[in-house]
Amino acid sequence: MRTGMATIRRIESAEPGAIDGLCALLIDAVHDGASVGFLAPLSRETALRYWTQALASPGEGLVLWIAESGGEVVGTVQLNLCAKDNGRHRAELQKLLVLDTILAGSQSLDEGRARLMGGYVTVWEFRVHADRRTEFEEHYGPAGAWAALFRCAEGYLGTELLHDRNDALHYLTIDRWATADAYRSFHARFAEQYASLDRACGGLTAHEAVLGEYDDPVRR
Repeated sequence: MRTGMATIRRIESAEPGAIDGLCALLIDAVHDGASVGFLAPLSRETALRYWTQALASPGEGLVLWIAESGGEVVGTVQLNLCAKDNGRHRAELQKLLVLDTILAGSQSLDEGRARLMGGYVTVWEFRVHADRRTEFEEHYGPAGAWAALFRCAEGYLGTELLHDRNDALHYLTIDRWATADAYRSFHARFAEQYASLDRACGGLTAHEAVLGEYDDPVRR
């Protein structure tokens, strides 16, 4: 059984290694009885056709994430962004698939999902100066300066930078942590570095605000 937290990233093209892992993941899920639009036994050809089409034409507002552990795809989820003016900070999770061996050591499916996705999320909103968009994206993206600082702490799982398709200067960041304690421990340990980077990035935005801190999605 794999141990440790998975690395989560957005995927936008049919990367060969990722496609192979996604096919194996879908076949595994269907074999275990997941209701995701396929019947067992699922052939690799059918799985490959689905993922190739999904990445080539993801649909309006649909974002695909994968989780990797030890160089292997162990999970995936699709994020359907809300297109309404008053719902740009919301999204619906679709087709959350977790490799069976990830769940094998968990007491429940919810616990396994928490191990994969992380149990704590912070969401920030930004309005960026028009002439600083490129710099902002470089600093706040998943490979940017903020993510590099977060990676110094245990329990950091990844960052997503979302760009509003209807407002070019409006962005959201989603930072995932294993637990709320991991997030707070980071702030306590790296408070000086956080403040320094915050000052350095202050000129990139006209407005920024934390929209909230969230636990795993409520399932009732």
